[in-house]
Amino acid sequence: MQTNPLAVSVSQTMTVIWLIVMVVAVVGYLLWQRWRRANPVPKPKPEPIRSYSQTLQQRLASHSHSNKRKRRRGPPPSDGPHSR
Repeated sequence: MQTNPLAVSVSQTMTVIWLIVMVVAVVGYLLWQRWRRANPVPKPKPEPIRSYSQTLQQRLASHSHSNKRKRRRGPPPSDGPHSR
């Protein structure tokens, strides 16, 4: 059984391309890791612990400033189905 020389050159080309892709992936990963170490993600600041009365004051104050009118049901119209 003889190997076709064309198949050998194609397989060598595919191997070289695969190795280039792997090298680029490893170098990119290492550069990304180095960049992440140089630029760490900042940790969020914890909220200060408040007493119950402080949180209640804040909740009540936030509701009092809303500009929503309370919906009131008025009397039914006089010509409605329940009028006498």
